[in-house]
Amino acid sequence: GEPKDSIKSLSQNRLGELMPIENADNLFTELYEQIMALEKYDANANMSHEMMMARVKKYLSSKQYDIEFADIIEKWGTDAYNQITEVAHYDFSLTKDTFERYLEIHLRAIAPLLDAAILTARWGKEWHIKLFGDILIKLCIKPFKSGERWIVETSYIHALAPTLLLNTIGIACVKYGRFKELNNILKLSVPAGNFMGFYRHPLLYLLGGTHWTYETWNNLIGATYCYPFSLFFLEQLEPIFKDYLITKSEYENVFYIWEHLKSLMYGYNKCSLIEFSVPMGNFLYKR
Repeated sequence: GEPKDSIKSLSQNRLGELMPIENADNLFTELYEQIMALEKYDANANMSHEMMMARVKKYLSSKQYDIEFADIIEKWGTDAYNQITEVAHYDFSLTKDTFERYLEIHLRAIAPLLDAAILTARWGKEWHIKLFGDILIKLCIKPFKSGERWIVETSYIHALAPTLLLNTIGIACVKYGRFKELNNILKLSVPAGNFMGFYRHPLLYLLGGTHWTYETWNNLIGATYCYPFSLFFLEQLEPIFKDYLITKSEYENVFYIWEHLKSLMYGYNKCSLIEFSVPMGNFLYKR
């Protein structure tokens, strides 16, 4: 209705604006719907990492948020895919500097997905975790462009983001006993047009081991490890799990259980293309 003179006077004194409304119910209903729309379609803008994770927890807390959860996880997956694909040009020699530059890009692209994967393994239902399998497949895809040139060794950089995400999912599922859900992910395959070429491959063949030699890995990370890729992922993911595992030794133990399990599943699912083999790792010493 029309404001009284006292309300007009107060508004003028406070340099305010009067907003005509029909009634409070309609006002707050419309306001709520518009805020929810902004949250849904502008999930990353001006939002801290902590706020994004708070939203994931909220969406996992009730079935009524199933659509919102799927929307936000799929959006982060698409954003990561677009960021990585935008720089997926591999016509250069692989060096320590280029490796570090692409690693930074990949980590930044999947940052919200890593923490969200841990929260989902802890609190989510089976279908929540399945969404991350779909994202792993998407991140393995490397669209072919006519006339494009690339160096095969360098193109394996494309595996960084999905391998980091797979290891995060694996560690979290071992930690929280989500073995059925983890098994469903480890049985997935990736269609043709992935970073390994023009054939469908098991997900574990693409991400379960390494396509670089140990010597190449040591050169890229400046180390002399027996299993450099194993220790690389151990060290990269430790900060992400610091709030979920009490001590460093607990984190390392869960990591090596996961790495051992991954190796066994690689062999069980016959992921080696030529003859039976399984990826090794530092779990051989530490398990």
